[in-house]
Amino acid sequence: MSRRTGPVSGTNPTVPRDEGDAARGRRSAWRIAVVVCIGVLAGINVYRAATQSITHDEAVTYQRYASGPLYQLVSSSDANNHVLHSLLCRLAVGVLGPVEIAVRAASLVGGILFLAMIARVGWRVWGASATPVLAVLVLGLNPFVMDYLSIARGYSLALGLWVAALDQLLALVLGAPRPRVGPTMAHWDAAVRRASRLLALALLANLTFLPTALGLAVCWAAWARQARRQALGEGPREFRRWVWRCLVRPGAMVFASLAIAFVKLRPRQFYYGAGTVAESLRGLVYPSFAHHPQTWPWNNQAPWFTTLLDAIALAVVPALGLGLIALWALAARGLRRGGPEDDGAAPSFWLFYLSAGALCLALVQVAALHALGVKLPLERTGLFFLPPFFLALLALGPAFPAMRPVRPIVTAGMLLLCIVWGVQLQTDHYRAWVYDSDSRSVFRQIVTQHQLEPKLRLRVGATWLLAPALNFYRDAFNADFVQRIARQDRYPADTDLYVIAAPRYGGVPPDEPVVEVYRGPRSGTVVALPARRAPASRP
Repeated sequence: MSRRTGPVSGTNPTVPRDEGDAARGRRSAWRIAVVVCIGVLAGINVYRAATQSITHDEAVTYQRYASGPLYQLVSSSDANNHVLHSLLCRLAVGVLGPVEIAVRAASLVGGILFLAMIARVGWRVWGASATPVLAVLVLGLNPFVMDYLSIARGYSLALGLWVAALDQLLALVLGAPRPRVGPTMAHWDAAVRRASRLLALALLANLTFLPTALGLAVCWAAWARQARRQALGEGPREFRRWVWRCLVRPGAMVFASLAIAFVKLRPRQFYYGAGTVAESLRGLVYPSFAHHPQTWPWNNQAPWFTTLLDAIALAVVPALGLGLIALWALAARGLRRGGPEDDGAAPSFWLFYLSAGALCLALVQVAALHALGVKLPLERTGLFFLPPFFLALLALGPAFPAMRPVRPIVTAGMLLLCIVWGVQLQTDHYRAWVYDSDSRSVFRQIVTQHQLEPKLRLRVGATWLLAPALNFYRDAFNADFVQRIARQDRYPADTDLYVIAAPRYGGVPPDEPVVEVYRGPRSGTVVALPARRAPASRP
């Protein structure tokens, strides 16, 4: 008969067994809830990636960087080249061939990484509770964000890598409470180097994340300077050397390894953006609350709803942002004066400090870049604001004793957002590329028309915006009988078949009479035969 000489490992002898079992049960239940939420959202993204038609920008990425000459991937100065994503896209297409899910595989990986890292940060800060679940849902369910968790662009990779870097730096802060900060600093270097490389990879995935990447690094370094000075007596010169060795150089080396494509970039080449602050704010709010036209449970095209969205964009969001910045300034000032009190040193405080600080410093950089001629963030070019904004809001109540009464209000607001975004869930188009939402069906109609009247080479005239996606399906369907479609403003002479975008997307009818044979249900794209080629019996 064995004899125990101490408490069982992993148990607390001061906690009754029933209470400990209940705590473990709650912990397991919340862990399962987080995993289920990530799994459901990832499943939706995979379904979209496999079923939605390829879009213009994705097709351009495929043609230039995934299937074109390798030198274009490293020498292009086009802002469309999200270098890390382009490289991974090329690898996936090389293995799986020209199919939608291959082109989108890297983005899907980035989306899963983003959701997992949000959950990891939430669990690290709030433990087994509803808040990590809420964090995953409020960021993953947003239809604006969801579009970029599966579409073949570098945004999801950048989002996931940025949150992974935040997690690394947050772990160092939480692992270094004031009484024993000195001994733990011996293990900092490896984690700081990882965070540095993750931030560099985020920039390689999407260069628009530069403001928030620098903002996070500078905000964390400001705290690290104070902590190392107090614990190690480290002077400014020693600290600068350490920052260069651990925080700057590892990331700079990773960035330089793939940054050849950025050498010739100029501010004017970041052509997609807003010219005014109001336009920028509307571009961040409208895709979230009016992702696509709907009439249930409300008409999001009605004047009253548009007025409401303007109020959110031009009043509520700026007020929240200014409030977060003011509180962050107070928190940073308190840290410089000797650190927060015990209540402020909770994990929520540190998450607020890092996320709100990254948001604040990113805004300063955006203003400076705008003064140099770079356009303000608009829709997808402002995605980098969303993780720090929502994480700072979630951390606000628990972070400051005086702000704890607002915690139920923030939680209720986040739940309401999840409901609003949940009812907008759709899986048949990407908001910015609705004109390509029927491109696969359009090309099938081209194949059908060729089968009805075989011809050695079929000349298709298409509105220039549709040409890249149709050329992608030419490769995907191995349809060599279709002459490669030129991306030009005018239809070519002697066109055998017309593909005409809807007027709202710039489609113009050809000069000759045509007979419509197909109309896309979502995009309104028309496939039409020239009247001279249409048999009388064909509709």
